[in-house]
Amino acid sequence: MEEFLSTHIGTIICVLMAITMLLISLPFFIGREKAAGLVAGFNTLSEEEQKQYDKKKISKGHAIIFVVSSIIFVVGTGLSLLNQWLALISFLVWLLYFLHNVSSNPEKAFSKYLK
Repeated sequence: MEEFLSTHIGTIICVLMAITMLLISLPFFIGREKAAGLVAGFNTLSEEEQKQYDKKKISKGHAIIFVVSSIIFVVGTGLSLLNQWLALISFLVWLLYFLHNVSSNPEKAFSKYLK
């Protein structure tokens, strides 16, 4: 068992990340408008500012981000079976995707969700 873990650590991490990302996406699919409050930065906006944005689109957009993240790790799982270093590449691809979708400025982050 220990040998399996040490030789397939990249695969295991990719599987765990894929499952985690998929689980994180569920509240956004299920909760719809209510799940917008889970988005970092959105819940810090005043109620008046929040009314300017389409909460349903915010939830759907973030659900898609997490599903795409999960897909990146599923592909990484398959590739890591060929070579464990490919798991690192999938993590780097995910990191670039994640950083592309994150913004510290709420106005910039939510501008595409204006009503």
